[in-house]
Parts: sequence; structure tokens; C-alpha cells
Amino acid sequence: MKQKLSLLLTALLLMSVLTACGTQTSAVSPFRKLGDDALAQSIGQAAQAFYDEQQPVGLSVGVIRDGRVQFFNYGVKSEGGSAVTENTRFELGGVSQAMAGTVLGTLSSVETLNIRTTNTVQEFMPYFDLPTYDDEPIQWWHLSAHVSGLPALPDNIEPTGDNPFADYSAADLREYLSQAELLSEPGTEYLYSDLGAGFLGYALSYAMRTPYEYLLQARLIWPLGMSNTAIFLTEEQEEARAMPHDASGQPVSQWDYAALQSAGGVKSTTYDLMLYLAANMGQIPVETETLVQGMQEAQKVWFDDGETVVGLGLRHGESAGKQVLWQSGMTGGYGSYIGFVPETGTGVAVLCNSAIDVEEIGAQILSLMQE
Repeated sequence: MKQKLSLLLTALLLMSVLTACGTQTSAVSPFRKLGDDALAQSIGQAAQAFYDEQQPVGLSVGVIRDGRVQFFNYGVKSEGGSAVTENTRFELGGVSQAMAGTVLGTLSSVETLNIRTTNTVQEFMPYFDLPTYDDEPIQWWHLSAHVSGLPALPDNIEPTGDNPFADYSAADLREYLSQAELLSEPGTEYLYSDLGAGFLGYALSYAMRTPYEYLLQARLIWPLGMSNTAIFLTEEQEEARAMPHDASGQPVSQWDYAALQSAGGVKSTTYDLMLYLAANMGQIPVETETLVQGMQEAQKVWFDDGETVVGLGLRHGESAGKQVLWQSGMTGGYGSYIGFVPETGTGVAVLCNSAIDVEEIGAQILSLMQE
């Protein structure tokens, strides 16, 4: 096992060096081998077919199996721009919620913090008047699992052009919550809610008296060495990221999530997502025990109504009869997907800089890896 972990870390370091030296010259790099040429060919053919049919401006696919990784990159960051690589940043949209679930699970694992997934959010926000349903309050896990009863979006949001969340402030969020009515009793019904997913990060930030991005960095990004993952980018990083496009390939604005950052505001790369998936499957060493516990907490089944099964920021499903944990997202200019099968040690990440649903191709590639 130690040898496998060492090989993976060495391979990832080598990939970073090679990319920095400009060796990424083709869609499928010859330097990233799974050790199974037939499987790599099948994955490459599926990714190429998706790229040819859907025509996203840029596409990056990363796969991992038993600690071995390979990347398949297509297209460009922007029209006339440089080629996409596994170190190109994309907006994650809904995949950000998987990371938020891990942060919640990690904080819940720290005994001295007193935050537990089953605590009510209200007790950590005494100066807020949070909604209840027949006196049943919202618990932390309800927000992460989309069973809080909150609607998809607040009714006091005023979309700004093609950047709908940019002007939605903490004051707006507080005003809405003070008069909101829950649609169902918390914990009883799955109702997808960007509002709830975004409020999770804000509430954790409030409870910890720390910006949400710092919580994300300290609890997940830094321990795993995900150096290209962030919510806020520097000017130089902004210029280097994959630029957003609509489904027809026209440039659009990225989405800035303001008070709802944990709903979709993270930017990352397929390289960093391989680290995230590898850690979730125990394929790289994680020295922070609370992070290990947090990932385990996030992977648990927290809600199951016979149709929808969810963990903390992760959906549960099946691939070739095996349990899959996954999440996907799409914003005005990006598509994203992650999925992994703990039983077989396999995982996939798909990112593109067009508003195209990549969930199906991600699931297809993950299925190929089960054969």
C-alpha cells in the first residue's frame, strides 16, 4: 500500500513538472498512463466522442484507479487561447457542495468545536431568526443534504445580467431568512436548494467567525495540497483560468456567489480533483485525522427516501451494480462532475468551460472503469 501511495504522489509531482515545462502538447498526454492501454483507449474514445458531439470550448477529464491517474484534455481556455490542461482552473458550480460537505464533516469531527452535524443551526446563530416547520428547526446536515425545506432560491434575489448571484449580500440573506417559510419539515423531503447549500457555508463562517474560504482552505485544500483550488483568484490566476462560455460557445460571465459561496463558488482543476478523490478512497496519505473522519462522515447515507440517497454534499447511486458517490454542477459558463466507486478504487472528474451537462459522460466513463 505504501508503495502505491508513493507511486501516486511521485506521478502527480511528475505531471505537475511536465505541464509546467510545456510538455502538454496533445489532447491526450502520453505521459499519463493507467497501466491499462485498452481502458485508456476506451475512455479516450468516449471523451473524444463527447467533445466532438457537444463541442465545448474546452474539456478536461481525469481518471483514477488504484492510485494511478490519467488525464484527457481537449480544446482551449478561450477562443484563440492556450490549450486546456489538467492544471487549468474551471468553475465547479454544484461540485463545490461536495467540498462543503467535507468541511462540515471535518468540523463536526473536532471535539472542541462543539459543532455536530445533528446540531441545530439556530443555536450557533442566536442573533438570527431562522425559519422552522411546525417548530422543527434546521440542522447542519439538512443544509448539506438538501433536506432543509428551504426553496431552491430566495425570493429577494435580483439577478444581475448573466451573473445572477453577484449582488446577493449577507444582509439580503439575513433579511430573507427572517421571513422565509420552509416548504417541508427539515429532514423529511429532498428538495434541491442552492439557497440551503449556500447558507451552509455562510452559517459555518458565522459560527466559526472565519471566512468560508479560509475554512475550506484549512480543512481541505491545504491538507491535500490542492494548490489550484480556491474561491477567490488573483488577477493573474483569473487571466489563466478557462473562460466561461454558454452552450453555443459564446463568452459569458462567470458566476460570483457572494453570500452563497458554498453552493457553487469554488474553482479547481482535474489535477486537484484527483487528489480529492484519491483522499476520499484512501489512496493517498492524509495526515489530518479530522479530515479523514470528515470525508467518512460526508460519505455516509444521511437521507434515503427510496428514490434519492444523499450524503453530505454527495449523491449516492450505482454503476455496474456498485455504489457510486457523485456530484455534478452547471453554471452559466461551465459544467462539472465528480464520481467515485470506493469498492473498486476508481474515480472520474470532468470539467468543461461551456454551459453543458457533463454528468452523463462522467457516469459513462466511470461505468467503463468497472468492466
